[in-house]
Amino acid sequence: MTDATLTPTVPAPAAADAANGDPGKSQRPLPHAGMTLAEAFALVAEDCLQQYRRNEAALSFGYDPEAVHQARIGLRRLRSATTLFRPLLAGPETDRLIARVRDLAACLGEARDLDVLIARAPQGALLARLAQARDDAHAAVLARLREGEARILPADLRAWIADGGWRHDPAKADLRAATLAGFAADALDRQRRKVARHGKHLASLDVEGRHRLRKDVKKLRYGCEFLAGLFAAKGRRRKFAAALLDLQASLGALNDRAAAEERLSALGLAGTAEADALLAAWKPKALLKEAARARHALLDIKPFWH
Repeated sequence: MTDATLTPTVPAPAAADAANGDPGKSQRPLPHAGMTLAEAFALVAEDCLQQYRRNEAALSFGYDPEAVHQARIGLRRLRSATTLFRPLLAGPETDRLIARVRDLAACLGEARDLDVLIARAPQGALLARLAQARDDAHAAVLARLREGEARILPADLRAWIADGGWRHDPAKADLRAATLAGFAADALDRQRRKVARHGKHLASLDVEGRHRLRKDVKKLRYGCEFLAGLFAAKGRRRKFAAALLDLQASLGALNDRAAAEERLSALGLAGTAEADALLAAWKPKALLKEAARARHALLDIKPFWH
């Protein structure tokens, strides 16, 4: 029996979802301790892909900010899953596919940044200019999703999940057959250490450093969600998840401000009174202080997987 025959499947989205053009969130399947790493990764990756496809279908009816947001989350969760299961998946084939995923996510990200920015902009000339840029970004997303590369990417990902090189590499035979229970705690520990290491002296980190920390926090959060079914400590898990969300929220607001500054500069709007007032409304010093507090609170909590 090959690895591919063991691949769990995730039900396709209901036909009504696609027919109505409704955005959709993850179904969050929970791998169990007796699964092999290959089975667990396939289950998680299929769900991430389904989340993207459900929202891609919604976008075929026209631009929808929530569908773009959820499509990005599906792609981000897939990238996080490949990081979590990196020992199993590492190789040129995986790197090439994830580079394509990252490129598509970047296109969606530009539109998402403008959706967030325009929701905060006051009435006036600045809002009118941002609205035009937003409309252009929306059109770019819809055009991108109609292109051949974006259309074949889901099929290529599904083929990789079901029968990619990682399933046949003799050097990874033991990893493929290893049980998830023996892997999960170490994998989450590795990601938690990144949050601890990259968040030191958070107040003095530059935009790039804070962005790296934010990505680490998201990967830890998604890893905890992927592996939640293995651990019985629900109370501790909820407490840890709440602390993660607090930190992610503060870092996310800081990232939104940095993205807003970048978009305003690219549009030639930086330095105007309206732009400066819009950026100041984020209160970055307060957000940095809250992020530092949330990080300390998170690291003070005993991980629920121990």
